[in-house]
Amino acid sequence: MSQERVAEQAKSQPSHSTEKASSPAKKPGEYLIKHEDIPPAVSKLMRDKMGEGSEVHPAKENGTYKGKVIFTNEQFVGQQVGREGKMAIVHRKSDVEMQGNELKWRLENNRLNNAGVQVFYNGDKGKAYPFNLEKQQAASSGREQPASAPEKPVGITPEKLMEQATKYAAENIKNAKQREAFLKHLGAATEQVKAPKEAEKIAKSTPAKAADRGIER
Repeated sequence: MSQERVAEQAKSQPSHSTEKASSPAKKPGEYLIKHEDIPPAVSKLMRDKMGEGSEVHPAKENGTYKGKVIFTNEQFVGQQVGREGKMAIVHRKSDVEMQGNELKWRLENNRLNNAGVQVFYNGDKGKAYPFNLEKQQAASSGREQPASAPEKPVGITPEKLMEQATKYAAENIKNAKQREAFLKHLGAATEQVKAPKEAEKIAKSTPAKAADRGIER
């Protein structure tokens, strides 16, 4: 068979790759639902929360969204996004899979509102992960959150403890010997607590020169 005839036969046969390429493909960035599919009452509720000039849009294919959940019902999740907080993205619950125990618990118990989430779509299916809203707000404002001061431990002084114990013993322990034994035992315990504190005070009040004694110059 001549080369010309082989070439003609190849041209006459349909190309599977050409057919595949010509089939309609879903474009990246396409809305997953239509705007009119969002109930007007849902859109209005979210716009009222965000204030004047706010907008509500459906999620898009391959989109990424960070922000706070401001609405949930059986079908939709509304998420406030953007630095200005004037836009809400509507996700279908059936399109998004919650990741992590916290978000799964919130979903099951209808507690998604006010949760910080980050949603990643791969095509038309998304995954939602916990997102630290406070950290994002601090970063966007160009400041770090100040570290909170450690709380002072709440306790009771040995003297106060003995005072309360003496009052308790007088009211509740009628036997004099038992009352005396109780207070004696408690007093010994409080002295053990006070001993390290007294030693620390003595160490601080001792002049630094005492530490130099016996050292040749």
